[in-house]
Amino acid sequence: MNPMKTESLEIFLTVAEEGNFTHAAELLHLSQPSVSRTIMELEEELQCKLFVRTNKSVILTEHGSRFVETARSIVRLYRKAIDDSSGGEALNGDIYIGAGEVGAVVQLSEIIGKIHNHYPEIRFHLESGNAGEVMEKLDKGDIDVGLITRSASTADYISIELPRKEIWGILVRNDHPFSKLERIRADELASETLITPENPVFFQTLMNWIGVDVKPVVTYTLVHNVIPLVKHGVGILLCFKDAITPQEGLSFVPLFPAREVTVLLVWKRRTTMPPELVLFTNYVMQYVNHD
Repeated sequence: MNPMKTESLEIFLTVAEEGNFTHAAELLHLSQPSVSRTIMELEEELQCKLFVRTNKSVILTEHGSRFVETARSIVRLYRKAIDDSSGGEALNGDIYIGAGEVGAVVQLSEIIGKIHNHYPEIRFHLESGNAGEVMEKLDKGDIDVGLITRSASTADYISIELPRKEIWGILVRNDHPFSKLERIRADELASETLITPENPVFFQTLMNWIGVDVKPVVTYTLVHNVIPLVKHGVGILLCFKDAITPQEGLSFVPLFPAREVTVLLVWKRRTTMPPELVLFTNYVMQYVNHD
């Protein structure tokens, strides 16, 4: 049996995205039988079915769905290895960034914009996730840089604090009495139905502020997934101000006393780094020092 090739994984990923062998073959400039044969060989090697075939399309099986992320990681690491060893002078590599739902994405965008103006061949790939997911991807090498709040251990990484802080508060419907307040005190929330972050560091920080044990009605990892619950009156959402976009019928009220969280850009300690990543980290340092 031939060892698994990155070309086979790229064919698999294209079929998964297109849901059709013929369309995938056209995009890859291959014959349809060649694509079908590659998938069959991959299924034999993995000893599982990756797709359920119908007359007009293919659908990922449970095994196939799980294998998608593995295949993406392998292809991504392979491409990065090629870029890192190319030795070319032109800066035209890829930088993979994982970011949480934080307002400091605006600052990250400024940095990326400045780099793009001078080095348009560098490609950026942004992925969303909470702090734990971002750090896990950093550990695996799936991303180069993480934008996170100070809620995960960064001892083994280089980290830089961004000037902008994240401000805690609540999101409520405009027909709720709290929506008329300029700020909210801990004792006012003690008996309310709350929607809280899943992150244990954030949760414990907020519970210490409230001062009583609270059993949230819902917990979340990505805040935009639970905003509809606020609109439907399920509960009051504890969240960062800049992590949410203005919502019709909803109001944000900051906590009192103010609760702020530092935002970090983090990356792995390495003996050598690809030149585009060196450039990026230098821009970050210049941005922070200038600010």
